Amino acid sequence: MASLDDTFLKRLEYWAQVVRGLAGAESRATLWHSPPRLCWGTHRDYSPGDDFRHVDWRICARHDELLTRRAGAVPDGRLYVFVDCSQSMSLGQPAKLDVARQIAAAVGYLALDRLDQVAVSGFADGIVADSGPLRGKSRVMTLVRFLERLSPRPGGTNLARAASDWVRRGGRPGPVVVVGDLFHPGDLFRGLGILCEHGYRPHLVHVYDAAEASPRMLGEVELQDPETGESRTTTITPRQSIRYRQLFAAYCQSIRTFCNRHRIGHVAPPPAPVAQPPPAVQIPIQTTLKVPASAQPGAAVPQDCERLR
Repeated sequence: MASLDDTFLKRLEYWAQVVRGLAGAESRATLWHSPPRLCWGTHRDYSPGDDFRHVDWRICARHDELLTRRAGAVPDGRLYVFVDCSQSMSLGQPAKLDVARQIAAAVGYLALDRLDQVAVSGFADGIVADSGPLRGKSRVMTLVRFLERLSPRPGGTNLARAASDWVRRGGRPGPVVVVGDLFHPGDLFRGLGILCEHGYRPHLVHVYDAAEASPRMLGEVELQDPETGESRTTTITPRQSIRYRQLFAAYCQSIRTFCNRHRIGHVAPPPAPVAQPPPAVQIPIQTTLKVPASAQPGAAVPQDCERLR
């Protein structure tokens, strides 16, 4: 698959080397609570029978005291990645699922490089695929092959159901990186709440196409939900195009506000300006926008298309 080709993997290796260079011994043990399995903390006086390899000779040279380093165990680092595999992720140029695969591969690669345990799951209406636990850089290609097999699934998107399925497995809590287009606000917020309640630390990566934030459509168009197949015809004027972009920006802001309130990490593209409509073309039929009919009006931007009529 082009999105996870050799060139992309070489770039990951480069950035892994950069991270290794920036992360010193102290910071290495703090990222995702990652290895080494033993870290050296305080010192104590040397006692007969202690392993001389544990003697801190630098401190001995400065203070003329024979001290040994005390090792403490560090919990195994665990990282979970949830990739949205709903049908809407097939849209975009490039496809949003391809971008999500690259993000998941990058995060997983860096974690495996640090000997953390990584588990990647694809979700749509629930958990639809699971890589199982992976550890060590030798498992990178296993991760890549799993991501290449992920494909858009028919049906809706329900992070709350996926999170409930996940926590019932009883795994040890840790960071959870959720990558997707987030066009399911009610289930999104409930799912994040479930993860937080069970001790997981979610981080959101919002992936969307420029055409979804600022569609270039005027005139009579047909909007179709790729997950349910439902479609409807409407007419879009320049004023309504601006209104749509305002609603999309407001929806993205609601996600940022929720994440800030609950101290959830959030990464998203910069918002597009909404003062003027983009150069538009007359398109008689357009079927690339997601318009879920099941969400509440105003909850997500594609649903807000109905309010433009």
